[in-house]
Amino acid sequence: MKTPSNIKIRWFLLLFLFLSIMIPSSLAMLSIHSFTRRTIREEYTDSYMESISAEIENNFSLLIFQLNLTYLQLITNQAYKSLILDTSLSGEERYAELASAMDAILTQTGITAIIDYLGPDGELYRFGADPSDFPAPDAQFADTLGHVRFTFSPRPVYYQSRNYFAVGRKLYNYTSNMDLGYAVLYLDENNLSSLYAVSSDEQSLFFISSDGMVLFHPDETYIGARLYLPGELFSMPGGNWTYMQRELKDASIQNPLTITCILSNETLFRRMDRMLVLLFVSYGLILVIAFGISTLLSSRLIRHLSRLRSRMEHFSLEDRTPLTQSPANEISSLEASFDKMSGEIRRLVADIEQAKDQEHQAQLSALQSQINPHFIYNALDSISWKAKENRQYEIDDMIVTLATYFRLGLHKGDSIITIRHELEHVKSYLQIETMRFPNLFRVRWDIDASAYDCLTPKIILQPVVENCIKHGFREMRQGGLIGIRNFRQGDDIVFEISDNGRGLSGEKDSDAASSKTGGYGLYNINERLTRHFGADYGLRITDNPGGGTLVVLRIKYRREDNSVR
Repeated sequence: MKTPSNIKIRWFLLLFLFLSIMIPSSLAMLSIHSFTRRTIREEYTDSYMESISAEIENNFSLLIFQLNLTYLQLITNQAYKSLILDTSLSGEERYAELASAMDAILTQTGITAIIDYLGPDGELYRFGADPSDFPAPDAQFADTLGHVRFTFSPRPVYYQSRNYFAVGRKLYNYTSNMDLGYAVLYLDENNLSSLYAVSSDEQSLFFISSDGMVLFHPDETYIGARLYLPGELFSMPGGNWTYMQRELKDASIQNPLTITCILSNETLFRRMDRMLVLLFVSYGLILVIAFGISTLLSSRLIRHLSRLRSRMEHFSLEDRTPLTQSPANEISSLEASFDKMSGEIRRLVADIEQAKDQEHQAQLSALQSQINPHFIYNALDSISWKAKENRQYEIDDMIVTLATYFRLGLHKGDSIITIRHELEHVKSYLQIETMRFPNLFRVRWDIDASAYDCLTPKIILQPVVENCIKHGFREMRQGGLIGIRNFRQGDDIVFEISDNGRGLSGEKDSDAASSKTGGYGLYNINERLTRHFGADYGLRITDNPGGGTLVVLRIKYRREDNSVR
């Protein structure tokens, strides 16, 4: 089984591009679907149920308004009141007289199917139905009636395959302060269906109950039954039903009524499920398109990388054909970098070959240089003996001094010597120059002996002293003074070489040391000190306060044992 470390880059790129497209699109699709479901459940569902409940409440308020009109007609009809209070009429006569008035009320209201009237004497009069078939009024319900508001009976009356809802109220004439009995109005369920009518395919329920008894329900078999709602079915998050209850508030109703709404989530999300199917189909199309795009892009990238790998595996110094002319992307830039690197390799190979030739020449020169010093020493020694034999002691001293100068300058080919040897080298040079120009100059020494063992690049003082004699004393015949002193300054050693010659001749401060205008010797010293010790070290040339030139050299204090004091 392949691991991510050894999987081919072709498949890695293909997988990477494919997942780069699919993961964001999958997360976006799932997020949209989840957000839509949650929004519908939390916002649309509540709003939908609230709107239906409000519509039922408005329709119910209209029903109560019509009942109040009927009630007003009963208590304000003078003929009706006279018939009720006329004791001279028999029951049949009173019923015959009241029937015409009640029929007019039943026709005008349109919602009341039957009216029961119970007079002050306890006699029952029924209008709109056959008394022999229709059940008698519920005495217990009649005891709960008041003359201020209507009372709904929790038990409907079933008559001729139809349910009738009883609404009762006492009849009281406030003008004459007379109790006129009570009336029970029976509402036909067909006239009330508009209160809670909902399309059956929505699998939703909207019904009205009172004191735990169902009054109005789309399924008439539940009317009059005791209300039972298992709360755990509606309290579980993500359940199949959404539940809400709302109290019917109306000043004309005595007993509290409640609207119960139960909405089927299956119906609510049916269209959402169809949209989910459409999303999955779209997701499949995205998969196909993503795979095609990933294959195309990965193949294009691999083609460039394969060409680069082939060129790297078969690299040749003679093949100078570039991989790319104008980089347009990162892969092309990589090819251009390889072309540049190939050129650098060819240049380095050429430099190495040239360095080998130079090394060979240097080996020959080194071999020759080992022979030449011995020849010079032997020749000078022979001349010295000849001078002694001829009693030319001054010539002998000059030859011995010159030999010492060469010996210290060459120093067995070492480039780093001690300050002790560097000072001996300068002294031998000054002895030779003193013999050449006996009265031209004198030397004043101020040397800190503790610096003798400090290491320094060789021949850093002699060129400076030579510059004093050649340039500083050029126009002088005598009276020249060269001062050579050194001192410790922290972890450094400072050399000061001064003269009373003609000065810098227009050069400013360290310009002569940092440029070749001060002579190749001084320039060379400054470069060697800077490279060996760092940018803070080197040589500086200034005007001597007493006239002439002052040269300051700064080196790092390092002993032969590599310690710093």
